Amino acid sequence: YSLLREDERRALDVVVQPLPRGNVSAFYYLSLAGFFGLAVGTVVLLRRPADRTSLHFYAVCVLFFLLYVTDPKKVAALFGFWPSQALTQPWGFVTFQFLHAGPMSLFFGAFALYILGSALEAEWGTTEYTAFWLVATLGASLSAWALGTPPG
Repeated sequence: YSLLREDERRALDVVVQPLPRGNVSAFYYLSLAGFFGLAVGTVVLLRRPADRTSLHFYAVCVLFFLLYVTDPKKVAALFGFWPSQALTQPWGFVTFQFLHAGPMSLFFGAFALYILGSALEAEWGTTEYTAFWLVATLGASLSAWALGTPPG
């Protein structure tokens, strides 16, 4: 591209180069997560829910997603639930719930968690909602462990 200034008679050549090869998808995922975080933060500031457990779950999902984008295989192996490794990695019974493979999974999962979770938390209270979430999470991982298949 050449830019020509109005008040001068010289041209300025601008070279536009493609993005360097590398992990460009990580940049896009992180950008999308950041914009989604800003959008949810704006909604939260406007709505100001009294109960914020769903928001904390959302924040943990975003943190796990950012970790996942950096090294998907390592993060999935460490925090995912694998029935064959359930007793050696007991945290997987809960942490699998926070893993998302892509930005759309994060968006829709967090959106549903925020909408439904906030409504349940407002109706039941923080303690009952957290207990419900934990029972549902453990129920999914325990049934997957009994069947020998990973949840999801």
